[in-house]
Amino acid sequence: MKASDLSKVLGADPSDMVGNLLKATQAHQFERDILEHCFGNRMDRVVTALDFGNESVIHEGITDFLFFLVFELAEGDLRRRVSKRAEFDLLWIISALHEYCVGVSQLHRGEVFHNDIKPANALVFAGETQKIADLGRATTPLMSVAHDGGQCVGDRRFAPPEQIYALDSAIRADARFGFYRAGDLYNLGSLAHYLLTGTSVTDEIITRLKPEHRPLSSSGGWSDTVSLVLPYWQSAFADLLQEARAIADESWDEMAIEEFNFVVSLIAELCEPKWRERGDRRFIGKPNQYDLARYITRLDLARTKVIISKSKNAG
Repeated sequence: MKASDLSKVLGADPSDMVGNLLKATQAHQFERDILEHCFGNRMDRVVTALDFGNESVIHEGITDFLFFLVFELAEGDLRRRVSKRAEFDLLWIISALHEYCVGVSQLHRGEVFHNDIKPANALVFAGETQKIADLGRATTPLMSVAHDGGQCVGDRRFAPPEQIYALDSAIRADARFGFYRAGDLYNLGSLAHYLLTGTSVTDEIITRLKPEHRPLSSSGGWSDTVSLVLPYWQSAFADLLQEARAIADESWDEMAIEEFNFVVSLIAELCEPKWRERGDRRFIGKPNQYDLARYITRLDLARTKVIISKSKNAG
């Protein structure tokens, strides 16, 4: 269940209680509407809301209000699944990544952009089914929401470089959804990296940057534009990919190594630091540049090949 505690919202800025209440109710209504849109479009790899409503709770003589959404029950999120795995399971990794790719593709085909794909929002269900969850920071041209138009509307800890550094020029209003879509691809690639290594791309890169090249914060950081800091980001990313490739076990057969390397190449393409060059290399600059169909098909083939590889080795 996801609950929005209005007592906390109203207490955030006592001088504008009406405005705070309006924002909270609109955010809840937006998430409810976007979930109904996803359900109506049969997005079976996006978590379904089973119920929604509001309740009042009396605590120490004070009535608190909350809105709630009830979702289908998962076994846990990707953090728990990865932290508890006993061994590196390439077949499971490829299968899970395939389903998360399908979920993001379903959202994009329905003109929904998640903006906050991360391990906590990647759920694992019984039967090893995976689904994308939490559309509270989503955007869509189909309906408006207060955070629409923001440069970074999701969790900055997982955001791509173009969302956490100053842009060279503002994103045009009519181009913002392409910007968000490219961000989803980055976060999906970071999810793939998490499946392989247990770490996320943005966090790993930032820890490798010199303090003066990290995103601007109260303790300092890069105050110039993203294009000027990208060479440092790209260098750290190249090191990250090289380390990921080194995970491959020499005992694997040629087929398994080939499919493992494909996953690493997928990370390289989806997490490309220059967002306008992100996605399938063959379609850069074309309308289908950010389309995930090719990755879904290729992951399906990779899964089949790894099954064959395991079967041969077992024999």
